[in-house]
Amino acid sequence: RLAERPARAEGLPTTVVPSRAAVAGLAALAVYDPRADLAANADAMAAAARDCRTGSLLMAVREAVTEAGPCRPGDLIAYRDRTPMAIGADPDELADQLLDLLLDDDSELVTIIGGEEHPDPLGESLPVRVAHRLRATRPHLEVAVVVGDPGRYALLVGVE
Repeated sequence: RLAERPARAEGLPTTVVPSRAAVAGLAALAVYDPRADLAANADAMAAAARDCRTGSLLMAVREAVTEAGPCRPGDLIAYRDRTPMAIGADPDELADQLLDLLLDDDSELVTIIGGEEHPDPLGESLPVRVAHRLRATRPHLEVAVVVGDPGRYALLVGVE
């Protein structure tokens, strides 16, 4: 919504496309059609964001009791949408559990966003390792990887 006010001040038509997560926003951007009008784009983009299943791995910063059980600082929590589903210390194991929860027979595209944290002994990053395993076990999926700064998340995942 930050861009909406200045755009309207310039006389540009705007609309806000709701998105539960950054990866759902990417799904929305992927269907943008520069030839379509604002309403058609907004409808298509909102549907894409809504239909994107999202997940994340987040490091706990304090002790807490979650729907997935108790966690301590440093534990990783796997979320499906905003619901904690699993807690553990191994980022690869949790990432695989998370993808098992998100993927179904209709899944076509997986977007994985993560940083350089949690490298393996050879220096390969978590998102790259997860993508390699997905491509090996589910070759029908298109897998897109973005290695960058996911903020406080170890991993962000979108499934379309």
